[in-house]
Amino acid sequence: MEPVKVYKQTKYTSNNRVVQYLNRVYLRNITALVKRAGPRRLLDVGCGEGVVLRHLDRHLRGVDVIGLDVDGTGLRVAQSQNSVSLVQGSVYDLPFASGSFDLVLCCEVLEHVERPAAAIAELARVSRAGVLLSVPNEPIWRLSNMARGKYLRHFGNTTGHIQHWTRWAFLRLVRNHLDVAELRTWLPFWSMLLAKVRR
Repeated sequence: MEPVKVYKQTKYTSNNRVVQYLNRVYLRNITALVKRAGPRRLLDVGCGEGVVLRHLDRHLRGVDVIGLDVDGTGLRVAQSQNSVSLVQGSVYDLPFASGSFDLVLCCEVLEHVERPAAAIAELARVSRAGVLLSVPNEPIWRLSNMARGKYLRHFGNTTGHIQHWTRWAFLRLVRNHLDVAELRTWLPFWSMLLAKVRR
């Protein structure tokens, strides 16, 4: 099948060497946390065009991976570039039974949703063990956008971001639903954490 042209996640196709380096660091951290969790069945919620799925598929063995996104166009791109199963659906109403996955990823999604607490509760519902989350770390994210001349009319706010958390505010939100096992603090642009589901 001919790969469909990337239409949205242009940061992953950037020619900027700094952006490329940061993307590699970001993906390495996701992979390290996934390996630490050791899942046999994994769900990537908000998989978009499948960039994280492709990266994990190259670095994991023996893991059943499913990607989910609300955007059908992004899923068609992901389908053309991945061999994993893909499903269209909403983070608020995941089409899976409770405890269906060992690990649920939701990376760079929660800043786009109106009800992040409800989304986290639904992620926890379908996981039997762990949840891996990442969001932009504010205000560093916006300041870095402005430093490179991006989104200046919106004070550095990336299009579609309606939630903005400092690392500690995000931790407080997550701890209302999950037990945080590891927080990656040396990634200045993102808050990334691995958490355990309460049963």
